[in-house]
Amino acid sequence: WPSNEDKPTMMLYKEFKGWHAYFQASREALSPFEQCNCNRVMNGNLPDMEKSYENRYYLEGNHSLTYITKAGLHPAVGHWDASHVHKKHENLTSSNSLRWSYNWTGLICEYLTHLDPKPDY
Repeated sequence: WPSNEDKPTMMLYKEFKGWHAYFQASREALSPFEQCNCNRVMNGNLPDMEKSYENRYYLEGNHSLTYITKAGLHPAVGHWDASHVHKKHENLTSSNSLRWSYNWTGLICEYLTHLDPKPDY
């Protein structure tokens, strides 16, 4: 079993030198099973959560996992139609071309219910 001293573990974000380093390492670790519609816009040392999004869709065999960020009062946003999230996508980094934007109720009722396949977790 590898020691945490050898390299950071993706379970501990703070072991990385910022979100971008964490993002790259987690993408490599989850490849080729994950599609990520993710972008982090920084405002100084803090993320600008009004312009940032992190939506991860993992599918390996019959097992799927979905992680969608909704920060505080800001809506959850993304580029991909729910029924196509597991197809290969280019990671779009512009908030100008967002396809959807939901509060909690809309995210659950209008987006997550249309994921195909439905996530296990």
